Amino acid sequence: MKTTSDKSCGCFVCFGQFSVNKLLVMKKYFVLLAVIVIDLVFSSVYAKSCVVFFSLDNIELGTVDASTAATRPDFNTHTVAQYIAQKTQSDFFRIETLESYPNKMNEAISVFQEQLSGEEQPKIKTDQYNLSSYDLIYLGYPVWLNDMPSEVVTYLNVHKKELEGKTVKIFSTTGGSPNTQSVVKLKQNFQKIVFGNSVYIQILHKDNYQKLVDEWLLK
Repeated sequence: MKTTSDKSCGCFVCFGQFSVNKLLVMKKYFVLLAVIVIDLVFSSVYAKSCVVFFSLDNIELGTVDASTAATRPDFNTHTVAQYIAQKTQSDFFRIETLESYPNKMNEAISVFQEQLSGEEQPKIKTDQYNLSSYDLIYLGYPVWLNDMPSEVVTYLNVHKKELEGKTVKIFSTTGGSPNTQSVVKLKQNFQKIVFGNSVYIQILHKDNYQKLVDEWLLK
């Protein structure tokens, strides 16, 4: 005998409504499960990471040789760093100097040469970022005269304790020269950092840089 508390009469219509409601609930659970699985897969491919880079933007090229032409208004390390950060969902930090470089490339390279020949490293702006909370650091810089900007070395010296045992993957933009010399120098000077594979993108491949970066990220 049915009581007033019964929510359905047991007829075909009520049974059908019950089945539809049940399917809707199951669908919500499946969607939630799918989101969790995708998040886990993404996390396994890209660990907690950040992009740290040095770049000179909006600089006048003037007459420079190919080995210093990695910085230009339409393509530079900043461009690549932004793409990597978006692709990997990484935090995004810029290495900034206390004293600005000249806005003409030849003059900027002269400053860089003075830094290389001197013992004092250029000063950079203090940041509050603690790199010890990251599993993976993407480090980017332009290649100048087969070397890296001195600010990169300064930055690593400031954060070297936080970077001990961390994986650092290097990306560089270059007018033609590879980043081999700078990578070797970093490995020699910072032996407690685990350097992963690196990539350098020549200016003549700037229209194809996203594909090169995508391939590198999967290695």
